[in-house]
Amino acid sequence: MFVASFLGMSNSGDNSDFNTISNITIDIAKVLDSVLFQNIGELKSRIEDSISSLNSITINFLVTDRIYNEKVSANFQKLFGLTSLEDCHSSELGKSFREFASTRYWQARSRQPVSIPFKQDRIRLLVHIRRGDRVWVELPDKTLLMHGDELLIVDNSVKYSENNYILSSLSSSLPNKFRKPVSVDVIKEVIEQLFIEYGRSAFSMIVISDGYKRAYQELNYALRSGKIKLSQSEKKQVNLFFQQQQKEIIDFAKSVNAELILGEDSKVKFMKSVHAVVCADFIIKTTGGFTSLNRLLRVQDSPSVFLGTSDLTPQTLEVFLTEARHFRKPYGS
Repeated sequence: MFVASFLGMSNSGDNSDFNTISNITIDIAKVLDSVLFQNIGELKSRIEDSISSLNSITINFLVTDRIYNEKVSANFQKLFGLTSLEDCHSSELGKSFREFASTRYWQARSRQPVSIPFKQDRIRLLVHIRRGDRVWVELPDKTLLMHGDELLIVDNSVKYSENNYILSSLSSSLPNKFRKPVSVDVIKEVIEQLFIEYGRSAFSMIVISDGYKRAYQELNYALRSGKIKLSQSEKKQVNLFFQQQQKEIIDFAKSVNAELILGEDSKVKFMKSVHAVVCADFIIKTTGGFTSLNRLLRVQDSPSVFLGTSDLTPQTLEVFLTEARHFRKPYGS
C-alpha cells in the first residue's frame, strides 16, 4: 500500500479508515495464462468471480516476468488488440492510462514532495545499475549465477555447445535471466562519450542501484539451507566479490561526480529513486524495466532519451548520441 500511495494510485489521503480495507493481490499473468479470454469483460468477470466480496476492498495487480510468456502475451494482445506489449505506449488505451497515472503521481508529489539532488539548470542524467537480483561470480573451478532466489553453479571445465557449435562464452548458452550483468566499465565508456559531446559541467547526475544486499542475503540463505555448497575458501572469495562490487558502484559515482542512491532498504531511497527516474532527461540503464516509470509518469513535452546497455553496440550508442544532440531541455524544468 505504501507504493500505491506514493505513486498517487490510492485514495488513502482522504480516508481515515483506509488501513482497515481488505487488500487482495491478483497475479494478472496467472489469470491470463489460465483462460483465453475473448474480451475485457470476460477478464473482469473472471477476476470478480474469484473474490468473495467486492465491498470495501483494494485489488493489487501483481505483474511478474511471466507476463511475457507466449500464451500470456498472446492473450494480452488479443484483449488489447496490439501486436506487441511495447505497443502499449502508442495505443489510445496506453495514452489514456499514462495521462491518468502521471496526473495522479504529480498530485501526490504536490502533497508529498520528494527532494532529489538534480540541478534544474543542467541536463539531468540518471544511471540505473541493476544488481540486487543478478550476480555472476567467477571462482577458479566454477561460476556462480544468481537471479532473485534462483541459483545455478556451472562447472568451468565443461565446454558448452549449441547446435553443435562450441560457444565462445558461457553467457551465450544461458537464459536471459542468468546473463552476465553489464559491467560498470561499459557505463563509464558511455558517460565519457557524453562528456566529450557536452562537457562534464552540462550534467547534473544521479546514479541509482539496488546494490548487492538482497543477493548476498539470498546466497547466505542458500548456503545455510544446504541448497548449494561452497568450500570455506570459496565462501571467502564470494564475500570479497560482494565487497568489491559494492565498492565499484560507489567509486564509479564518485569518479563522475554523481550523487548516489544505493540500496533498496528504505522507503526514502525508494521514493528518491522513483522520482529521479521520472525527472531525468537522459537515462542510461543496464537491465530491467524500473526506468520505464519515466515514460509513464513524466509530463514534460520533451521525452527523455534512453540507452540500454545490455546489448550495446557502436550503432545503438550512436543512435543514443544522435537523439541526445537533438534534445532540448524544457524551459523552466
